[in-house]
Amino acid sequence: MSNKFEDQYIEAKAAAKLYAETEADLVKLKLVKRTTRYVGKLIAVTITILFGFVSLIILLMSFGFALAEYFQSASLGFLCSGGIGLFITLIASLAVRKILNRSIIQAILKEIYDAS
Repeated sequence: MSNKFEDQYIEAKAAAKLYAETEADLVKLKLVKRTTRYVGKLIAVTITILFGFVSLIILLMSFGFALAEYFQSASLGFLCSGGIGLFITLIASLAVRKILNRSIIQAILKEIYDAS
């Protein structure tokens, strides 16, 4: 009789160990999935922002040359172009802060509620 209980105990212990290992692997896979998702989004956003900055710089330089021709002064044209660039940057920084905070908070809440 005692032998049967010992066999069941050994089987239950092995099953519990297998279950714990499987759960640990599942947690690792979920962590890798989330990490790769966030890293992918971060890379995509970084590339988009870099292309945006390069485009903005090219546009502001072109605008500076156009204004320099209009004002008959290169320094005045580029000064106006730089001022417009600073104004655009100020507006973008104020708007992006609100948009990013809202979207980040919503994404975190969604991940928390989806994980439950």
